[in-house]
Amino acid sequence: MTFVRIYLVGYFLLCFGAVFALGQAGVLSQIPGTWIALACGVAVAFGVLLAVVSSPHKVTTASRQPTRTASTPPHTLPPRPVQGR
Repeated sequence: MTFVRIYLVGYFLLCFGAVFALGQAGVLSQIPGTWIALACGVAVAFGVLLAVVSSPHKVTTASRQPTRTASTPPHTLPPRPVQGR
């Protein structure tokens, strides 16, 4: 299992536990369903964001070809000889 998956499983278990506790305490029955759905969407987006940001970065050692910029020509041609008149 990758780091992101483990992090997301733990995060969603924490969110599920919090929602379950609020439901058992009767707090969720006083809040309209639209706000509950909105809060769940924000919690899911926040969890994915945190998982991606805190995941370890991969370091690659492959060499890259130098990139060509707009100022460098694609190739250099030898000068053409001047034709006589």
